[in-house]
Amino acid sequence: MLLLLLFWFWHVQFFAAVGGAFLGSGAVGVFVATPILDKTHAFKPILAVLCTICAAGMVIASLELKPDNDIALIVLFGIVGAASVPATAAFVELGCEVAYPVPESTSSGSIDA
Repeated sequence: MLLLLLFWFWHVQFFAAVGGAFLGSGAVGVFVATPILDKTHAFKPILAVLCTICAAGMVIASLELKPDNDIALIVLFGIVGAASVPATAAFVELGCEVAYPVPESTSSGSIDA
């Protein structure tokens, strides 16, 4: 039902812009967060910050679902992408660190499955 409402109010170009903002800012977020995680190994505080940003962005974005609010939604989903994409990479790296005696390919494969 929600998808029908979304398609009623917005057009395909809007969804393409939201996806581009999500993935583009997520790629930038990965290039920023990965060296920090690699040098510090501070997974817990970084994941706490990223997950908090992602949750807050999703709550605010769901409250802002109104017609003619395209720019705010694109910015909010960009923020969510900048937090959730690096968090996914950090979760995979954390899973490999936790399952240390197991080879990295096995642990990351089981996490991705």
